[in-house]
Amino acid sequence: MKKIVPLVFIIISAVIFYSCKSDTPVSSNTSGSLTGNWTVDRVQIVSAPTTGTASAMMKAALVPFGEIGASFAGYMDFTFGAETVNQTTNNLPVGFVYDMKFFNNNGYAYDFVRKTVSSTSDGGITWLVHNLPANGNGNAQGISVADANTLYCISDSLGNFIFSVHKSTDMGATWVTTNSHLPIFSYYGSIYFESSISFVNSTTGYIIANDNSSKKIYKTTDSGVNWTPVYNNANYFWQIRFFDEMHGYASSSQSNFVQTLVKTNDGGITWTEYSLPEGAILNGSEFFLSGNTNIGWMSKYTADGSAFGLYKTNNGGQSWTQINNNYFDYFVFKDENNGYAAKRNGMIFKTTNSGADWIPYATSGYLGIMQVKLINSAPVFFSFYSSLIKPSGVIAPDKWYAKGSVTNSAIKMITGAENRESYATGQFALGDTLKILFVAENYSESSTSAGALGKYYFENGNLFIDLPLPNNEEWKIKLRRK
Repeated sequence: MKKIVPLVFIIISAVIFYSCKSDTPVSSNTSGSLTGNWTVDRVQIVSAPTTGTASAMMKAALVPFGEIGASFAGYMDFTFGAETVNQTTNNLPVGFVYDMKFFNNNGYAYDFVRKTVSSTSDGGITWLVHNLPANGNGNAQGISVADANTLYCISDSLGNFIFSVHKSTDMGATWVTTNSHLPIFSYYGSIYFESSISFVNSTTGYIIANDNSSKKIYKTTDSGVNWTPVYNNANYFWQIRFFDEMHGYASSSQSNFVQTLVKTNDGGITWTEYSLPEGAILNGSEFFLSGNTNIGWMSKYTADGSAFGLYKTNNGGQSWTQINNNYFDYFVFKDENNGYAAKRNGMIFKTTNSGADWIPYATSGYLGIMQVKLINSAPVFFSFYSSLIKPSGVIAPDKWYAKGSVTNSAIKMITGAENRESYATGQFALGDTLKILFVAENYSESSTSAGALGKYYFENGNLFIDLPLPNNEEWKIKLRRK
């Protein structure tokens, strides 16, 4: 029975408070204040589901045991009173994948599917869409943002492996060809800015390309008119990015497809290779701190979902230390302590201790986040639903967030629980009911989600939530102040 008891807590503490709709009244006949910090203390299955699944039988066996202590299995901490966000509609064409880059209010969004680059001069609210120079082979093009007004693009204009360089000085509205026949056979196109081509100012840039004998790194100082090879052994390099004319990095994969980080401090003439955390993949994120190439972060996620983690370096990538066990699809740091992150499911976060701990913002609904960027030193989250989301700085007492994790290794093995922190946000209001949407991979109804109407109340300073679920399943959850 000791192996079964913790399993119940996992279902409740790690996944049940996944989302709470903001338009639903919550609670009735309460005495006390929700404001502050709470943690799950005990849980009880009041009644069990009636189906014959393994999960249902397990829950039925636990009904006679009454309340079960939760502290040894993991934790779920709740904070009532959370920072809200403001959402603004923009006219960026709907799309699932954009790479973005900003210089204060001036910014760019690269749509590799439509072969367009959009520009904004008001911090991402109003966008102008510009076509890129023709690309005959239909692949992603090499795009680099040199400064607030200047763009460069490599394209296979005729579709016959004759590559050309194009320059725009009006944020992508018009293009001039600076070189119609590069001395290369192929280049690496990408969905990101600064992949195969990286300009550090309006005239100086680098290309990583193949001349039909080996992959080389070329440099130009005259807007792409002339190119000189500066490194002849870049066969395993891809995704090149320079911070300035002397300092840059690329990713490399030389054996068993294990990626490494390679850096240069002499303009690409020599390169030093550093190991990455096992399973980590460089994905185009600007993971070094702006203005400081020694401090950086990367998010690790293995394809089989077995390992997650946020890693930090203080020595330019020579070594990496795991500082958090979660995975974030997008993140950006304003300075060494303050950073912002997002998951594609719509949850957005902030940290004030360099990424060790993250606090969710209070949001409602699925936002479909596709990027987070700093605009005028403030975080802006972009959704592929043509909107941008900004933290309001306002703590709303009717909003809550929660975070928790399974801590017992035996329970993780039994349930297949992920070794990372779980997060949730929601909203409550005075009324009669609390509507909860919960997600559980092994729910008795053979479904991954279900809705529920519950209520909260206070007894002896503790907070209780009664939660009746479909299929005759009902939980009672006790929370205590931290």
